[in-house]
Amino acid sequence: PDLVRELLASQVVPQEEWERLPADAADEVSRCPDGPTLLGVLVRHGLLTDFQATQVTQGGVRALIVGGYHLRGRIGAGGMGVVYLAEHMALRRPVALK
Repeated sequence: PDLVRELLASQVVPQEEWERLPADAADEVSRCPDGPTLLGVLVRHGLLTDFQATQVTQGGVRALIVGGYHLRGRIGAGGMGVVYLAEHMALRRPVALK
């Protein structure tokens, strides 16, 4: 599906994780009738977090990309901003991003 291609191209779903997906799971992804069902399947198989699925629904894949990082979840918020769990796209290291 187009959404899977977009998630792979943006590296929100890393190619190596997609390639490790068992054949039956990849078949389940290919049979998804719509975007919300597809996102649920990707969350169930650990390719997306619930936070990421919600963000894609609300703002598209671009809502998950900040500079060279992709957002994985929200850690917390306060008077000075919001802190996210993110991952450096090239180094694949987790960081806190404000």
